Amino acid sequence: MAKTDLEIANAASLRPVVDVAADLNLSEDDLDLYGRHKAKVHLDVLDGAPAAGTPRYIIVTAMTPTKQGEGKTVTTVAKCAMDAQQGRATYVDQEVVIDGNLVTARTWHDNTPLLREFVKMLKSAS
Repeated sequence: MAKTDLEIANAASLRPVVDVAADLNLSEDDLDLYGRHKAKVHLDVLDGAPAAGTPRYIIVTAMTPTKQGEGKTVTTVAKCAMDAQQGRATYVDQEVVIDGNLVTARTWHDNTPLLREFVKMLKSAS
């Protein structure tokens, strides 16, 4: 039987957030620390010029139609499929859908695969 999200989270070894930030080429000065494992990233880190081919944004959403979603393929909870279509997106019923820089998932039950794909995108952007 597959592990639950809670079992996976409880088995994880937490790394200091400054180490995670360093993996993304961020310094401690780019963060507001809230203990060893939580931080907010200053928005001014986005002001620097990105490396060639680096996306300027990564959108993670479960439902909200956005202008960046127009023409994209997305997923959401089934009862909101019409919202996606009204936002000019193509709805598909899959646990996670990636279209360019847009990552969508149906519900919190899909958080594990959603975050797996999101982390892959972050790593490829650094």
